Amino acid sequence: MTITGDPNVRTIITPQAGYDRVFDVKFDTTLNLVDLTVSGGNSGAAAGGNIANDGVLNVTGSRSRADRPATAAAASSATGT
Repeated sequence: MTITGDPNVRTIITPQAGYDRVFDVKFDTTLNLVDLTVSGGNSGAAAGGNIANDGVLNVTGSRSRADRPATAAAASSATGT
């Protein structure tokens, strides 16, 4: 799956009410994020406030900010890129 923002304006993706991660990429899945800001994820006691990755994650022209991970990482990756 590819999610592409508008490169001419800031496209921000946040979870509803900040109760969970923004993306959870499962095994054998590919997610491409292009020209986005991912913000406001909350992983609770787990790593990766905005994104948890057990698949393949490709990030181009994007950023992760203002998350609430249990550890210092904005994204958690087990096997992906």
